[in-house]
Amino acid sequence: MGKNQKWSDELQQESRRILVDMPAEVFQFASLARRKGVILKKIEGAYGYITLQSCLDCAYKIQDLKDDSVIEEHGDVDSLISAGWAVS
Repeated sequence: MGKNQKWSDELQQESRRILVDMPAEVFQFASLARRKGVILKKIEGAYGYITLQSCLDCAYKIQDLKDDSVIEEHGDVDSLISAGWAVS
């Protein structure tokens, strides 16, 4: 996808809501599905996950699905979304 492309306003708002409000059902579903956190996707096609603890710490670490390494770290949700990430 092009450098100037971004997710829809609706997806950006939903991502912001989930990562800021941290609704219990979203993180519980991820746990029940045996995921390490909520899955995120990047506009360019990458995937990763973010843990509840990362959200609680306001450290917004996006981790690799395969080896758990930190792909990116953002100081706030707006920075994460501006970098092209959204909840998958």
